[in-house]
Amino acid sequence: MEETIEYLKDCYEKRKSVSQIIHETLLKTFYNYIVVGGMPEVVQTFVDTNDLSRCIELQNNIVHLYRSDIAKYAEKKDKIKIRDILDQIPSQLDAKNNRFKLSEISKNARYTYFESSFLWPAKAGVALPCYNCMAPILPLDLNRK
Repeated sequence: MEETIEYLKDCYEKRKSVSQIIHETLLKTFYNYIVVGGMPEVVQTFVDTNDLSRCIELQNNIVHLYRSDIAKYAEKKDKIKIRDILDQIPSQLDAKNNRFKLSEISKNARYTYFESSFLWPAKAGVALPCYNCMAPILPLDLNRK
């Protein structure tokens, strides 16, 4: 493993191509990472079993647990909105513009109506908010949108 890292480092520093076999191995590793993701339990399952179908099953179980937590802990008025938001995140962030649009949930949706529902997944650590900075001037919080 260390030899491979040294080889890659050398190729990078000398700006030369890596061998085809190394390139294919790295691509396979990258594709596995895309499917497996970064959830610790899923990563450990992949390391232990190398079985992507078990990883996908585990990911689905985790999403089901998130939904159960919403039903159990969220305020009644927010439950449906939170579920709608979580259901929309993957498809919306996969789109070309890489941002979340409320209009995809409902044509007349407004942030003020969904605000507390957006905070719930962030507080639960399920989703990480990312704000647009209007100007790179400190403090950045004053310029966020």
